[in-house]
Amino acid sequence: MDVERNKDSINKLFDRPLDANYLHEWAKLLAQPPEQLQDVKETALVFFRLSEEWFALPALVFSEIASDRVINQLPYRLNSITLGVVNLRGQIRTCFSLHALLNIKPQDITSKNSSKKYPRLVAIKDDKDIWTFPVDEVEGVYLCDLSMMTNVPVNILNSKENYLKGIIKERDKKIYVIEEEILFLGLRRKLK
Repeated sequence: MDVERNKDSINKLFDRPLDANYLHEWAKLLAQPPEQLQDVKETALVFFRLSEEWFALPALVFSEIASDRVINQLPYRLNSITLGVVNLRGQIRTCFSLHALLNIKPQDITSKNSSKKYPRLVAIKDDKDIWTFPVDEVEGVYLCDLSMMTNVPVNILNSKENYLKGIIKERDKKIYVIEEEILFLGLRRKLK
């Protein structure tokens, strides 16, 4: 009996006539043209630090972020970018210096400004290869609006090639966004 009464009460609640003001408000809202959405280019970026500078790459290019590993040096290195090879999950991977590629001085471990954060080994991938490089710190993954990115000043880095896409300001930091396609092309050219 109680179930029948509850059903009747619910049916009466939903079957009642709508208020005229309610209908008028909704008719007015639905008659308006849809708002134009802003051109938002949000993408997930991983923030990491090299020396005192902060950089970012799209999260989709990351294969792994691991604890710091022993880099086994190769005899007869042909360039300053190749650091050696590392064992990453049982696979031998080429390890390069993003510091050298971007012409950034490595941080002096004994300096007063050196951070006590844990260094990491980062593995990035494109459709063919996986490369690794050490970083001084990984802050995390953040969703960023790339339409708010500003251009990189010409004198920002002394690199002969510009690997940077732009600069974003996030968490009171200036973060240089690296163009991943140009980075992969530069790595193929310099490491192979």
